[in-house]
Amino acid sequence: NPFITAGTLGGFVKRDGEVLILSNWHVLAEGAKKGDPILQPGRYDNGTLDDKIGALVDWHPIKFSSGITGKIRSLFCSVENEVDAALATIEVPYVPEINEVGRISGITEKIDIGDKVSKSGRTTGYTEGRVLSTNATVKVDYDGKEALFVNQIMTTPLIRPGDSGSWLLKNSKLCGLCFAGSPRVGLANPIKKVFEKLRIQSVVK
Repeated sequence: NPFITAGTLGGFVKRDGEVLILSNWHVLAEGAKKGDPILQPGRYDNGTLDDKIGALVDWHPIKFSSGITGKIRSLFCSVENEVDAALATIEVPYVPEINEVGRISGITEKIDIGDKVSKSGRTTGYTEGRVLSTNATVKVDYDGKEALFVNQIMTTPLIRPGDSGSWLLKNSKLCGLCFAGSPRVGLANPIKKVFEKLRIQSVVK
């Protein structure tokens, strides 16, 4: 959205028969409201309102836990997050292909430690990695606000700033939504949970 510097359009999904963009909350929705424009390219890449490709339609809010510690956090599980995800309309011609990957063949929920995965993002392009965990609990910093995520996919490093929103793939199938990373690990929401939270029915292949 116009308030965000850069991010990645992961791909296209269907909800109630409508084709929508699926990316992260902090790429499409942070600081925005329903109906706000979605730009391609983004502001960091000199995008302007003339580069509108769609509009924000839905998101799953992130609950921030800064200042909530230890014993208190354990009593209020509502501070836990499972997805960083949002949807936008697509109002320009498109082809449902991922750069350097092509069309995906579907989705998969079967992910094991050691599995080979990949993503294609705005900053680092196509990268590959290995799954380190399928139920990681991590704290993620959002410009000084802390959010606790549970049951996440953790990989070897494959995402850098601007790659957020990339789709995590296993054998050409969508398995996760990349949302954070560091020089040591990459993080993705399990795709089943993303689909549940945003009531998505299918992926556009």
